[in-house]
Amino acid sequence: MAGVATGLAVSYTWGRDTASYTIHMPGPSIIKIRENLKNALRSIRDERSDCWLWIDAICIKQRSNEERNHQIKLMAEIYSNANVVLVWLQSANEDADVGTAFDFVRTAVAHDTTDRSVFNYIQAHFRTSRSTWNAVKRLCQLRYWTRKWIIQELVMARSVVLQTGDSQCSMLDFEKFCGQLQTHRDQHAYYDATAGSSSETRETLEFGRNLVSSPAARLVLQRSAETRGGQPRLLHELIERYADSVCYLPCDHVYALYSLVGEHRRHLSVNYAAEPVERFAAVLHFALTHDHLLPAKVLAFASLLMKLLGVTQETVRRRSAQLENFQLVVPATVVGAVTLQPESEASIALRTRIEPLQPMRTLTFDTRPEV
Repeated sequence: MAGVATGLAVSYTWGRDTASYTIHMPGPSIIKIRENLKNALRSIRDERSDCWLWIDAICIKQRSNEERNHQIKLMAEIYSNANVVLVWLQSANEDADVGTAFDFVRTAVAHDTTDRSVFNYIQAHFRTSRSTWNAVKRLCQLRYWTRKWIIQELVMARSVVLQTGDSQCSMLDFEKFCGQLQTHRDQHAYYDATAGSSSETRETLEFGRNLVSSPAARLVLQRSAETRGGQPRLLHELIERYADSVCYLPCDHVYALYSLVGEHRRHLSVNYAAEPVERFAAVLHFALTHDHLLPAKVLAFASLLMKLLGVTQETVRRRSAQLENFQLVVPATVVGAVTLQPESEASIALRTRIEPLQPMRTLTFDTRPEV
């Protein structure tokens, strides 16, 4: 796929259920998929025209570590070259009225031409939109937003469309929706509601606060910032920022973020067959050598990395040979008991030769205007 634009790349949650649905491929060959992907494909398909799709569960041989190692390095190219990344939001058995939420988002963004359009719309429909508010809340809490793999899929994409069933919403509208709520949250005049504020205003502000702190809004706002920033991304910062995101394999806490790292990522090996402690050593070495991780942050990052990769201290001790090449300089403060030592003869003799401190001069400023 290198250098070739795809039609549609699909971003979705895999789920933990058994892959029990069959797809017949040319060849002939058969691929088993899970229920959520089956639902997505049935909604996406258009019987009137052909469409090229890229779907990881189908396009990557999941049982081949060599294939996965290779494909990880192509993710940036795949998702950035796709004409559209289609986000299939709902997982199987998730209950959320996403279509209603999409309508609310689009209407709020287009309510007026000011940068308070969303706030104004929510406040104006305070009493009549309670059920719709709940639909938006459920949209922002869907399991999809907590998945680690979607981060690079969304950030690298040129164009994103959110979909569930037959309902769609442009990511641009959702970014504006979340962005305006964040702006008003950060502005004292809006979110430090005074005693004279109406109940509608206070509840609107509270709704905005809760929404901006949701998994969906955090990721959407980070996508917005990432696409505008253009700064090289550092692996250790990405691992720390997205530590709470969910993935099935511990190693994917690193590999799911690989494509977001700057061009220096080529120095990081991708190896699904590696032992956890080998992977820990490789990532830590990369952070020190190519990310230029500050010595003061080494211990905290190493501790987090061990937790995410499932590496225990006992494992590190048993496999210490793999860490022998590290030359770490870590600043540390040793706190011990304070003891009072007797004064030496030299310090007593110096007392007579040390002049006492002079009183500090008092300065007075005349702030009266000149005549």
